[in-house]
Amino acid sequence: MALTWDGKLYTWGYNGFGQLGPATSRTASCRSLYQGSPQRCLVYHRRFHALALLDNGTLWGWGDNSSGELGDGTATSHSSPVAVGSGLSKTIELIAGRVHSFAFLGDFSLLAWGGNGGGQLGDGTQTTRVSPVPVVGF
Repeated sequence: MALTWDGKLYTWGYNGFGQLGPATSRTASCRSLYQGSPQRCLVYHRRFHALALLDNGTLWGWGDNSSGELGDGTATSHSSPVAVGSGLSKTIELIAGRVHSFAFLGDFSLLAWGGNGGGQLGDGTQTTRVSPVPVVGF
């Protein structure tokens, strides 16, 4: 993936889970996620899913979601962006893991979602989370 200064997101390569966006197009724009022109759009991509943080504080995800790594409350994969769960309006940094994701918030809290078979979400369980949950003790 490559994000240009004018907000266009270019993708190429394997798209088996829709992680590059709609199959009919290999280029998308952050502006299509947000009415108006965002001043900032940060894109985080991992193997089969991607996340975008817009300057209005919204988070979007697309691609593989079989472990809930998009955080939209489902385990359904999406080739078009879907809104990530609530409580994330103060996100300042994202991390896209192999089958999980993290959001670091401006109040210094950390939220996690997705696959958790090895306890990687840090919520004290090994339960897959399809919506963001707090990391314990952070």
